[in-house]
Amino acid sequence: MLTDDYPALYVNADRASIKWQRTYLRMLLGQYFFILLAGCLTILPSSPYLREQTAIYLICVLIAAVLLLYMTVKKPQKEWYETRALAESIKTLTWRFIMRSGPFSNDGAKHPPRQAFKVFLDELVRSDGSALTADLAFGPQITAEMEKKRALTLSDRKDVYLQYRIRDQLSWYRRKSHFNRRRSNLFSATCVLLYMLGVGVALYQLAMGTLVVQWVSEPLLVTAAGIIGWMQAKRYEELAASYALAAHEIAQIEHNLETVTTEAEFDAFVAEAEVAFSREHTQWIARQTSPYDG
Repeated sequence: MLTDDYPALYVNADRASIKWQRTYLRMLLGQYFFILLAGCLTILPSSPYLREQTAIYLICVLIAAVLLLYMTVKKPQKEWYETRALAESIKTLTWRFIMRSGPFSNDGAKHPPRQAFKVFLDELVRSDGSALTADLAFGPQITAEMEKKRALTLSDRKDVYLQYRIRDQLSWYRRKSHFNRRRSNLFSATCVLLYMLGVGVALYQLAMGTLVVQWVSEPLLVTAAGIIGWMQAKRYEELAASYALAAHEIAQIEHNLETVTTEAEFDAFVAEAEVAFSREHTQWIARQTSPYDG
């Protein structure tokens, strides 16, 4: 399903999550850049423009400090996690509604399915909607596409769930696992290369008995430290392993769908599958907000 086929509240939460994620990563990269620039300025040889160099150094340090202060006060990473969690919770509710699962089945529910769906959305907003941005998108909470898919037969709903939910999630986790693995290898190799260059510079200085290239080693080490900090913030290796495990579990869920033949079995299957999808995202949130982050 397209993003606009989901409830308007999901669209808002998804947009807010993307906005806060970009803000957090830009603030982080900005700090690394200005710290590196300040470090390079401190080891430049003396010149007639020493006052200008010092002024630029102070500006770089001040900008880095302002970015850190902004992240401390505004906490964009926290807003990112909360809005992402809200968006994923809405997506889970949406798929359960479309597939007539749980409290949104046609029979035996405490409230009519559509009323129950809106009640659950209201509860989510009250508990997790504080980080939503002001530029909200307006639209129905139950879209025409949701109604269309909900009205399908059991066989057709199974096909829709397989294609647009299970396989979509499976593809996403596999793709992200490979992406994070490649990034982890790339940045690790870059750090090793920078360390080797630093060692080479030191050996050259020892062999030549001169510090003529002293200015090279400091930027190398600062850059390597920045890359290590970025890797810790992004958790490439950890996410690669976690997403690979999630993909394996989802592949098993896909296999189990073949045994579903009745509405009751499909109801239970969707509930179990959505719990599995929610569990992985809940674990992601827990990892991001763990004490390890300081």
